Amino acid sequence: MILVAGGTGFIGSNIVKELVKRNHKVKTLVHTGTNLSRLKNLNLEYANGDITDINSLDKPFTDVKIVYNVVGIIQETRRANFDSIHVLGTKNLVEMSNKVGVEYFVHISSLGTRPNAVSRYHQSKWKAEQSVVSSGIPYTIFRPSVVFGPDDEFINMLARMLQYMPIFPIIDSGGAKMQPVYVGDLARCAVECLNNSEAKNKIFEIGGPDRSILEEIVDLIKEYRGFKRLKLKIPYKLMFTLSKTLENMFWKVPVSTEQLIMLKEDNICDNLEIEKVFKVKLTSLREGIKSYWQN
Repeated sequence: MILVAGGTGFIGSNIVKELVKRNHKVKTLVHTGTNLSRLKNLNLEYANGDITDINSLDKPFTDVKIVYNVVGIIQETRRANFDSIHVLGTKNLVEMSNKVGVEYFVHISSLGTRPNAVSRYHQSKWKAEQSVVSSGIPYTIFRPSVVFGPDDEFINMLARMLQYMPIFPIIDSGGAKMQPVYVGDLARCAVECLNNSEAKNKIFEIGGPDRSILEEIVDLIKEYRGFKRLKLKIPYKLMFTLSKTLENMFWKVPVSTEQLIMLKEDNICDNLEIEKVFKVKLTSLREGIKSYWQN
């Protein structure tokens, strides 16, 4: 039995679909009231539990031999912060995995994760990775760049903004590049690692074949969706100050200071290792959105 934590989310649901397609027996960890629409009509089990409450995980871990941790947040809320979700949540999953004798642990992290990271987001991701690496359980860790797909929360957010805003604001992040990776490519690698001895006890960085700045991505969306919008560049320092002010007033803001910190850094990688081990041909952003967007 394979337990997927975070299986109802964007990346997690694609991994679940890939597992089910390959006839694996899958159980997805869910909260009461969780939206299950991404997993409709799939042959799998559901188990109620909360990764931040280890006492709720005994039943979900029954008969589990493989664990996927795909839980993650990009913005903190009153109920969920980076440490509780990424650090404590992963620690609890690892502890339960050792308790029941899990044989393999697959962890979805984030490109840019490192011990001396500037952002608290990446710092928490590093601590989570260390729980997995030091667990004694065979593992594979994936560090994707920005992940895109039909119902992602990044490219589609930009598309909605372009649709409704007559003037599109672009944060001037100094030319920092990102390497959007197609969710189908990530999901296939995450599943194929189960039967690939070369993937065991390794960390793989993965991005798409192209590196782009934010403005280039916006221009590509405009091209495919036919939006005619003027662009207005906003100085980074001005946007950071505005976000900081809003964070002092509200819990939820359009763009958090943590997101701005990450936007300032390149989010790129070398795909040689993942292409070698998984023999994958990575999908470009242009190819990907062309496959599911209509002009």
